[in-house]
Formats: sequence, structure tokens, C-alpha cells
Amino acid sequence: MTVSAGKLVTTGLRAWLGSRSSPSRFSHRVWPRYVDLNRHMNQAAYPEVMELARWDWIIRSGILAELVRARVSAVVASQSIVYRRELRPLQRFVVDTRVVGMRHRAIQLEQVFLVGTRVHTKATVELLPLSGRRVVAPERTQELLGTRVQPSLPIEDWCVVGSPS
Repeated sequence: MTVSAGKLVTTGLRAWLGSRSSPSRFSHRVWPRYVDLNRHMNQAAYPEVMELARWDWIIRSGILAELVRARVSAVVASQSIVYRRELRPLQRFVVDTRVVGMRHRAIQLEQVFLVGTRVHTKATVELLPLSGRRVVAPERTQELLGTRVQPSLPIEDWCVVGSPS
């Protein structure tokens, strides 16, 4: 599954018109095209939704303009996903996306799929910031991120502890 230009535009407009925040809370639903024979969201659909949630974060956090000005882009270098609970057809969920730090030269993102306070899926994504064909220096990346680095979502027994920020 790939993210269509129409979905990116819709997500971008929704984020641009919404509140500014970092982390972002991207609301979505399990559409029938995401469902597999086991009647839950197919594991291949998660990266597509994660991409939409990352665009939501990029726009809501205000970093998009800074990246464009600095001529920096980012590519997914790695991602690790833990599936804990299934998401059923038409079920609503939220993806909490936040930068939780840096590892070497990569930006570490955490993306958590939530229904209420229950964690259904948790992903760690590493983005490699590029300027042209060169990897951006970690110091410059931290400068661009500024105060957008947040602590991880507090999770115990696969439930969010306290009020998610």
C-alpha cells in the first residue's frame, strides 16, 4: 500500500487547519481496504497510516517550514513495530506521533496507535535527515528540532498512564 497524493493533501489540509501541537494526535479509522481475511487491520496498512500521521506531525509541529527553509528532507531509515491488540473494521483510533530523541545521526520518532488509553500498536521509526545527498550533522538536526523533542508516551501494561499530552 502506498499513500496517494490525495490522502497527503487531505491530511496536510486537516493538520494545517487544526491546532498546532507537538506531539500530534492523528485520528483515523480502519477502512475496509485495510482489512485482511482475519477481519482486522492488515499489518501492511500500518506503515501507510504511520506516514499520514508523520505528515500530520510535520505540519502541526511547525517544522515543515523550517525544513523547507533549511533545504532538509528526511527518509525513513528503519522502523520497528509491535502489534499488541487488533484494530477491527471501522474502529476509530488515534496515532500519537512524537520525536523522542536522536540516535547517532537519526531522528527517533515514536508512533503509538491508541483506542482510548489502550495501546494497540507501538512503532519506533528512525528518520535520516538529508540535505541534498548528505546526511545532516546531528548538531544541525537538534537545532532544527528545537523544543519538539518530547518524552515517550508513559505506558504501563500496554495502557497510557495519566493523561496523554
